[in-house]
Amino acid sequence: MTKQEYIVLYEKFCTGKCTSEEEILLDKYSKDFLIDDPWVGDMGNENEVEARITNQINYSINKVKNRNLQTWLTAAAAIILLTVGALLFYNLDQGDKKSQYSIVKHQGIKGDIEPGGTKAVLTLATGQKIILDSAKNGLIVTQGNTKVVKLANGELAYRSSNSDNLTITNNTMSTPRGGRYDLILSDGTKVFLNAASSITYPTRFSGNQRKVKITGEAYFEVSKNPKMPFVVIANGTETQVLGTHFNIMAYDDEPSIKTTLLEGAVKFKKANSEVILKPGQQAVLTGLSNNITVQNANLEQTMAWKNGYFTFQDEDIQTIMRKVARWYDVEIIYEPNLKKTSFGGSVSRYKNVSDLLKVLQTTGTIHFKIDERRIIVMN
Repeated sequence: MTKQEYIVLYEKFCTGKCTSEEEILLDKYSKDFLIDDPWVGDMGNENEVEARITNQINYSINKVKNRNLQTWLTAAAAIILLTVGALLFYNLDQGDKKSQYSIVKHQGIKGDIEPGGTKAVLTLATGQKIILDSAKNGLIVTQGNTKVVKLANGELAYRSSNSDNLTITNNTMSTPRGGRYDLILSDGTKVFLNAASSITYPTRFSGNQRKVKITGEAYFEVSKNPKMPFVVIANGTETQVLGTHFNIMAYDDEPSIKTTLLEGAVKFKKANSEVILKPGQQAVLTGLSNNITVQNANLEQTMAWKNGYFTFQDEDIQTIMRKVARWYDVEIIYEPNLKKTSFGGSVSRYKNVSDLLKVLQTTGTIHFKIDERRIIVMN
């Protein structure tokens, strides 16, 4: 069982929907997560942690009836520790850099905004636009000898015959703010498109390269073909692979372009500068410079969006809120003279925005107000 699966099961437990078998499963894995959770050591001394857990259990136990008390207490103690590690945001004071932690409290935020979902528009070479989230499953359109199909799981797939005498045109898939979508190209390559992003690609690959162009952010699982390298163009950069898994983040409103390699090998270049990445490494290109730096990547943080989470590590509020703006399709307004504060933690992307904002507020250094589709950030 993974940490994220454990959290999901706990959330089910809190709503009273766990079966007796699931409660036993929670109990079975509780010690593993207590021992392995790296956040436990940062939450204070043992007595303080125990006191906070006891208070939470005493509060919750009055709401739970007809439960196996021993199983509940054992699971609850472990899960509360895990939840602190997974859902707690911390504040790094810029003076002494000392982390300060607090249990998530439901601080009042009026109004709410639902999360984004599976949304995209397909633009054909003719200019015709197809709204994919409302399109029915099955055949969407035929372009020459290529069929474009919406699968039962919502993915869009291209299926071409092996004939060389095929008409090849370019299509573009675009996700709005508050949307994401998955795509299977004609060679079997899988593309996961984040919010406010696009990918332009041929209906069928030919020649000695498989070339696509993106804006925004996308994760690729490239089908191997040594005779035809796969090339991704993004904001003047070029990423070339033979068959691998990697993520490219190239939003116009971000200060840098980042290519992160999960497996295989990648060549990343701009102009005359290029680097070869190994798994677990990240190429970073900042501003208009051609200087590429290579650093070890935080893969959990990089892949959080694809896995359905917001995961931050020592990120300032502006960086966090850019992600929030794209996913919830909101405008962010900052009050002047905001304190320089960094945050870290993890929250599901499929919760309403107030859940995320409440967690950020627990640091006591930042507050929010929701005004229709605007979020105001205050000290």
